[in-house]
Amino acid sequence: TISKKITKHLFEQSNHPHIKNGEVYIAYFSNMLIDNKVVDAIGIFKSEIQTDFLQFKEKESNLEMILQQGINLNKL
Repeated sequence: TISKKITKHLFEQSNHPHIKNGEVYIAYFSNMLIDNKVVDAIGIFKSEIQTDFLQFKEKESNLEMILQQGINLNKL
């Protein structure tokens, strides 16, 4: 896929010793307004650390707590 090719290209071009391993997310945006023009765009985001978070699920009369890992949006 295109996103795999973009990620592979970025990995092959990176040689800085402080670039850490992580997960790369590629998103396609349509109808973005940039410089007063409507355009399509690609967003490339990288996360180096997954963060623990709690998710709560109501099951009958109980509240179930689930520990999951995800991306802290402030650290993208």
